Amino acid sequence: MGNRPLDIVPRGLRAFGFIFGLAFMALGVTLSIKSGLGTSPISSVPYVLSLMSPLSLGSATVMMNCFFILMQIAILRKQYKPAHLLQLPAVLIFGCFLDAMGSFLYMLNYTSYGQQWLICFAGIALTGLGISLMVNSNLIVLPPEGMMLVIYVKMYGKIKNLVFGYVKIAFDLTLIAIAVALCLALLPKIQGVREGTLAAACLTGYAVKIFDKLFDRLRIFKKN
Repeated sequence: MGNRPLDIVPRGLRAFGFIFGLAFMALGVTLSIKSGLGTSPISSVPYVLSLMSPLSLGSATVMMNCFFILMQIAILRKQYKPAHLLQLPAVLIFGCFLDAMGSFLYMLNYTSYGQQWLICFAGIALTGLGISLMVNSNLIVLPPEGMMLVIYVKMYGKIKNLVFGYVKIAFDLTLIAIAVALCLALLPKIQGVREGTLAAACLTGYAVKIFDKLFDRLRIFKKN
């Protein structure tokens, strides 16, 4: 046992890594919202939906992700694999985490613009940590990423990181545009989309890379 390689991670431990990733991502999204500087692009539409309906942020997030799952099924049809339906329980857990974090941080407040940015940056960092844990666990792709992959593969046939980055940017911008349109149509003012949203769009990827390098140095999630 003492000679057991440190870089071999059992599947069960990867599952725990994935669950912790969901929790950290939910905490990061909640902090971004609590900063008052806008939420991340992927949470912009559910946040607006939660403002204009009785739905909680977690419930609105589950609804949007269920829509993404249905879209994947419609696009792939017979190519859609039943194993991909594991996205659904992952999303349900994430929705519960979002509502739990919202209740836990209910009293969090700020007294200055600088404090808002500190909370926002903490949210971006924790979101990056959560995404890195989920990706490195190599178990399930969440519906938004699954939807982007489906669109990309249908358009280009195979994955190229540079081009996929452009697809992700277009996807995020589309979600932000939908959130803004909903606000303009149904709310007194634009909410959930501010400078913090732009910061999240630009910096979350860098946060993910930092944590990826950290996990790589610690030889976590890696196999011989």
